[in-house]
Amino acid sequence: MKRITRIVLTAWLLTTLGVPPVSGQTELGTVLKKHYQLRYVSCYSCHTKEADEEAEKTKDKLTSFGEVIVNLVAGQQITERLNAVKGLEEEKEEVKDAIKREFAEALKKLDAVKGPNGKTYGELIQAGEIDGIRPCK
Repeated sequence: MKRITRIVLTAWLLTTLGVPPVSGQTELGTVLKKHYQLRYVSCYSCHTKEADEEAEKTKDKLTSFGEVIVNLVAGQQITERLNAVKGLEEEKEEVKDAIKREFAEALKKLDAVKGPNGKTYGELIQAGEIDGIRPCK
């Protein structure tokens, strides 16, 4: 039993430490709004709201919707790419445009992913059933 617990704990640590956090940049929110014609997208649609101010700044805890988004953009290194071009305005715009295109492709895949209640995330978003997201309709 101890061995299984150690294996599970090790796998969990490697997963959480091996997958860097995705910064929910304004670019991602803009693409999400445009793709689904949304009125409003909050940080809390992907991140859980924390009572502690320090924990709030790190935003390590994700909602189930946030975890799906992270899995869809895994390997894109969004935060690292944006940090690499800080202060370089022309290159920064090119990187932002590339990130927007890549995220738009990921959202097409999101439309087919089923949520916990059996509906696809595209349906959940359009129906306004995800906290922090308000459709225009």
